[in-house]
Amino acid sequence: MPRHEKFVALRKFLEAKARELKKAGRKSFPMTFPEIEACLGFPLPPSAYKHREWWTNNDIYKPTNSFRDKPSKVWERAGFRTRDVDMAAHAVVFEYKGPLSPEDKARQEARGVEDQRKFRQALADLRERRPASGMSDASQPFSKNQIHPAFGSMKGLIRLVAGTDLTKPADPDWGKKDR
Repeated sequence: MPRHEKFVALRKFLEAKARELKKAGRKSFPMTFPEIEACLGFPLPPSAYKHREWWTNNDIYKPTNSFRDKPSKVWERAGFRTRDVDMAAHAVVFEYKGPLSPEDKARQEARGVEDQRKFRQALADLRERRPASGMSDASQPFSKNQIHPAFGSMKGLIRLVAGTDLTKPADPDWGKKDR
């Protein structure tokens, strides 16, 4: 199959999704790698699962031989760019680059106003639940059955070389002062 036809199913899907997003007044939507594979009808190359660069857009990416099957031109031809690539969760967000109609912009602004209202209400609810003592939740003492939120936060940051004596002072002359 010629290279330009390899990802045509993804391009057609994204073009249809662009029309759907325009109607809804939205700009982006997430997709998992398996969903993209289902759309394509064949598996993504292993480099898509291993290298974030495979998902970058042409405006910041210079292709090399190791990523020659990268379909960025396909999603860019459909009017999208990729962002928020999550390699661990195997997910990517496609963002529509095209303009929205005036009606779509008004709908998007209305949705933004509604989201702000919900956020302000959630913030007000949170303020009402605070303890009356004026102390924040983080400064409240922990009972014996609770685990501090910082417990384990430093795990894996310090590595010790085998055979190191942890009881031996790093500076043997420490504490000796010349007066």
